[in-house]
Amino acid sequence: MNPVAYLMLMLSLILSGCQQAEPTKAKAKKSLHRVQVVSVQRSDLGLTQQSTGTLKALREVKIYNQEAGRIVYFPLYESDRVKTGQLLARLDDRLLQAALTKNTASLNQIDQELKRLRSLYKRQLVSAEALQAKETEQQVAVADQQVLQTRLSYTLLRSPIEGVISERLSEVGNIAETYSHLLTVSDPSSLITEVSVSELLLSNLSPDSPVNVSIDALGDQNFTGKILRIYPNIDPVTRRGTLNLLLSPVPKGARPGQFCRVRFNIQLASRLVIPF
Repeated sequence: MNPVAYLMLMLSLILSGCQQAEPTKAKAKKSLHRVQVVSVQRSDLGLTQQSTGTLKALREVKIYNQEAGRIVYFPLYESDRVKTGQLLARLDDRLLQAALTKNTASLNQIDQELKRLRSLYKRQLVSAEALQAKETEQQVAVADQQVLQTRLSYTLLRSPIEGVISERLSEVGNIAETYSHLLTVSDPSSLITEVSVSELLLSNLSPDSPVNVSIDALGDQNFTGKILRIYPNIDPVTRRGTLNLLLSPVPKGARPGQFCRVRFNIQLASRLVIPF
C-alpha cells in the first residue's frame, strides 16, 4: 500500500474515534446531580377542615299572646333595645276587668253570708250541710277570681330576656287572636352557628375546643370561637355530625344571618418528617 494512502487511512480512523468519544463524555456529565443532606425530625402532623354556616343569636324568643284581644299599646320597633320584664304590648282588658269586678262583688256577698251562717251554726240554727255548701261556693268564687286575674296578666306582654326587637308583626288596633306571633326578641350578646363535619373528625373534637371563625362580611379577619355542643347522632346517609359553635364576645359588625367559615385544626399524631 502506498505509504501516503496508509497514513491518510490511519488519520481518518483516529478522528472518527474522537468524535464518537465526545458524546459519551458529555452524556456522562449530564447524569450528575447535586443533592442536599437533611436531618429527619419528629413533628405533629395536623388536619385542617373547613365548614360553613350561618350566624344566629344564641337566645331568640318569639312573643305570642295567650289571651285574645285588640292591641292598644305596641310602641317598639325593630332594633329597639329592651330589658328583662319590660312591657312590650298591652291588649284591651275591659271585659276581663268587668268580669273581675263582678266576681269580687259576688265573693264579698258570699263572705258575708258565710259569716252569718257560721254564727247560726254555733247556735245550732242551721245544718252543717248548709254551711258546707256555702263554703264550697266561696272556694269556687275564689278560684274564678284567680282565673280572671291570670287572664288579665296575659293581656300584658313583657320581655323574658334582655335584647333587641328583631321582628314586629302587628300594629296598634289589630285584633290579636289567641297565640298570634306579635314580636321576636333576640339577644345579640352571643352568636352561634351550626355546622356539619365528617364523622372521622368528630372523635378528635370535644366541647369547649377552640376553632377559627371568619365572617365574609368582615373581610379577612379571624376570630376565636369554641364548640358549644356536639350532637350525639350521625346522619346515616352523609356520615356527618352536627356541631353548635359559640362566638363570644361578638366581633364588631357581626350580626345574625351573616355567612361564616369555620376552620378546625386537629393534631392527629407525632411523625418523623423531613423539611419541605
